[in-house]
Amino acid sequence: ATAPRVIELPAVERTKHRYVQVIDRESRTVVTAIELLSPANKAGDDREAYLLKRKEYIAERVSLVEIDL
Repeated sequence: ATAPRVIELPAVERTKHRYVQVIDRESRTVVTAIELLSPANKAGDDREAYLLKRKEYIAERVSLVEIDL
């Protein structure tokens, strides 16, 4: 039997995204955004940034689904 090989992979920087974007294949534009609302989005430090992002979705006529956790 052959011994398993060990492969070392480079470090990966992880970022947390709490949204999913549905993109139209032809136009390559976002058509729907699904946002997972956290306590910070609703009343914490990130609220103003989220409200701005929400206004941008609406201005771009993107369908927005908000899931309150």
